Amino acid sequence: MWALVKPKMKYFVSYAMAGVPKGPVAIDGNLSLEEALSLAGQLIAEGSQDVFIGDGNDNQIGGEELAACCRGEKKLTPDLRAV
Repeated sequence: MWALVKPKMKYFVSYAMAGVPKGPVAIDGNLSLEEALSLAGQLIAEGSQDVFIGDGNDNQIGGEELAACCRGEKKLTPDLRAV
């Protein structure tokens, strides 16, 4: 019997780079959820602005919800919701 295997979602991180007026800079697009959360936490800790995690399904999280997930106060779901 064949089973359909759902491919794992890949994530990207974006942030506003100082002095770049054209909008956010995207980093990678092939990160695991854990890698994206770690990178977002590092960017937030370094003072980067407008940090977001996004996926290929138009889901994204940023702002205080993302910061709370980075601090471990909330958990981040695969569809990028803070719970």
